[in-house]
Amino acid sequence: MPDQPDFISENQKELEHLTQLAHGLTETQLLMPMEAGWTVCGVFMHLAFWDRRVLTLLEKWKHTGPGPSPVDIDVLNEAMRPLLNAVTPHVAVELAVNAAGQVVEAIARLEPDQIADIQANGQSARLNRALHWKNHLSEIEQKLGL
Repeated sequence: MPDQPDFISENQKELEHLTQLAHGLTETQLLMPMEAGWTVCGVFMHLAFWDRRVLTLLEKWKHTGPGPSPVDIDVLNEAMRPLLNAVTPHVAVELAVNAAGQVVEAIARLEPDQIADIQANGQSARLNRALHWKNHLSEIEQKLGL
């Protein structure tokens, strides 16, 4: 579709990056510590969680229309960190790749009027998932010297 927003292609491109990186890391690399008490696989779980949240909101909004869904991001990330770090590397990678793939597909299926409605009324679901992924994938690559 020629009139797709730029983030549709950005999401697809960064999904490929996420998938290649995730599947290319060893268990040792996935267990490496990151900043603020995270592990590499914990960061992948962090991405999976936030992508699943967007998927859940998109499903909810099919019935209710987009609206606010406020969260305290810092508190939620801090509370989830020990849980997300506890997931095994293989499971973390699969959950992150699957959630990212599902959210890319769901966003790509949105009609232009739905995208406009979400951007106007549902800002708590960022449709440009690539921005979030790029930031964390860059941190992982830098930490691992890739």
